[in-house]
Amino acid sequence: MICYDYASILRNCTNVYYYQAYAKSADDLDVGEIIEFTTFELGLTVETLQPEVESAANVLLKGKYENKDVLKVTKIGFEYDKHGDYSTSTKVYVENITAEFSQSVSLEANTSYYYRAFVETDDSTIVVYGADVVFSTRNENEVPVVTTGDYQLDVDMDITKVHVSGTVSYSGDINSKGFYYSTNADMSGAMEKWCGAGLGDGSFGATLEGLSEGTTYYYKAVVKYQKVDQQVEACGEVKSFRTNVAAE
Repeated sequence: MICYDYASILRNCTNVYYYQAYAKSADDLDVGEIIEFTTFELGLTVETLQPEVESAANVLLKGKYENKDVLKVTKIGFEYDKHGDYSTSTKVYVENITAEFSQSVSLEANTSYYYRAFVETDDSTIVVYGADVVFSTRNENEVPVVTTGDYQLDVDMDITKVHVSGTVSYSGDINSKGFYYSTNADMSGAMEKWCGAGLGDGSFGATLEGLSEGTTYYYKAVVKYQKVDQQVEACGEVKSFRTNVAAE
């Protein structure tokens, strides 16, 4: 079996090498004939992509490959381990062979892993690996930390619009990000403004429209995320702003 690890060697290079065997004693040196060999360009590249942490213990591993030489690809998959040397690694194979591929695996929560994508060709005589990617599964009891940010009146002086912001810190995916806003301090009768989903770490914002002039509004950032088999909300603190009054 020929294995290529692109994290540690140069790829797609052609070079001529010469080698010679020898045996040396205290007063003699015997050498063999000089033999030449040429390395070849391998037109098959593999890339390990950042995984998606689907839940505390479930992770979607992702990879892709490019096959310029039209080699016969027989297997694709992933290898993962808690150690960077893959001494106790687990291999999983993807059923459908496609240029971009993924596989969901169940791992230990709150644990760091190394993983790499691989492609096998010609009945496993050649195995090409992508570079290592390190990731961590979530703590199953982790809760998103949401902060309600500042507001900004509309840059065009439209008194019916106000931009609000928020941040969230969370190692998993967020189903929805947005804001609740109301003219009541207790947030009763709150309206909703949603502005996206995706990775649970970073800032987000939205423009609240159709507001009344000269009115105090209360707002808070909110995210929705999946906990076990139900969707749960996490909110930031309540802040307020007051819209302008139209000039006469």
